[in-house]
Amino acid sequence: ALTINTASATRYQWALLSYFGRLKYDYKKKYFFTAALRMGGSSRFGRNNRFGLFPSLSAAWRISEEAFWEDLKPIVDNLKIRASWGRLGNNGIGNYDWQNVYSPANTSFGDAIQQGVWTTAIANRDISWVKTDVVDLGLDVNLFGSLSLTFDYYNKLTHGILYRNPIPYVNGGLGAPMINSAKVRNRGFEFSASYNKNFGDLGFAVSVNGAYNRNEIIDYKG
Repeated sequence: ALTINTASATRYQWALLSYFGRLKYDYKKKYFFTAALRMGGSSRFGRNNRFGLFPSLSAAWRISEEAFWEDLKPIVDNLKIRASWGRLGNNGIGNYDWQNVYSPANTSFGDAIQQGVWTTAIANRDISWVKTDVVDLGLDVNLFGSLSLTFDYYNKLTHGILYRNPIPYVNGGLGAPMINSAKVRNRGFEFSASYNKNFGDLGFAVSVNGAYNRNEIIDYKG
């Protein structure tokens, strides 16, 4: 006969609700503007901070389409400068970090060991979205119809990173609460260059790219 000695099961649930809107404007292929807004709600945060707003803006100017650039077209047939700013939201944490969660535990009651439950960590109902603000400045250049260059400078600040700061053991061995405490900055630049040329039936193409990034932990334990 088959005997089952132990059995276990796990069940969890979470929900994410998002609304997104975007507005784009293009005037004569010279001036470009885009605005976007996302509102996100996550059950991984308490009701006070469940929803977050995450906007973004970008603009570009294709200088090579202006009338005063006409004489330079044979040399620089495309020149565009770009700028953008945006805020992103991250809810990548546990499903119940803002709630009091209980786990099975044994305790002494009377003359016997009894099964019970205990709180494993201090809950923090005020945790909220981790936010990342990104600024990007870019330049696109096409030379002589064959050489394409792209440059980008970026500055990305991630703040309100969720972390469990250590707490004294006099709290009874409970785990520390999750808090929005850390802040990290990444900044640097990226570039790429490509050259394409046809010599009769023979085509030649080569490209290179590179990047530099500086990562800095600005705040760690609040």
